[in-house]
Amino acid sequence: MRLRKLTIANIGPYAGLAELDATALGDVFLICGKTGSGKSTIFEAVSYALYGQAAVRRELVSHYAEPEDEAFVELEFSVGPERWRVRRKPARTVPKKRGSGLTDRPAEAVLWRRGPSGWEPRRSEERRVGKECRLLC
Repeated sequence: MRLRKLTIANIGPYAGLAELDATALGDVFLICGKTGSGKSTIFEAVSYALYGQAAVRRELVSHYAEPEDEAFVELEFSVGPERWRVRRKPARTVPKKRGSGLTDRPAEAVLWRRGPSGWEPRRSEERRVGKECRLLC
């Protein structure tokens, strides 16, 4: 398996959208930075995208995110000649849009495979996406 592109929105210390294009970095690259800069979050995001859980048990959604902000991890990767893309949104509890109280947003997951006509949806049920990703990787 080869990582191609990681896109995260409001995950860990990253507020807003952040992208890491691994294809532009070459075959070998180093992830470095100061303590607290988000290095581990990159690995947690990859783990979450592929397996539905981060290696470290902590809140994935950024503390900087507002309840209405979208939070997701999207990973493009290749296995042999095939290209895949998986996108996951973590479950969240947010304030209701109307009235008072809280509402739960369930986790979501979608898996696509790159075909001759572009990205083709493969799976959209969280459990099945995780199962297929485990088989791929």
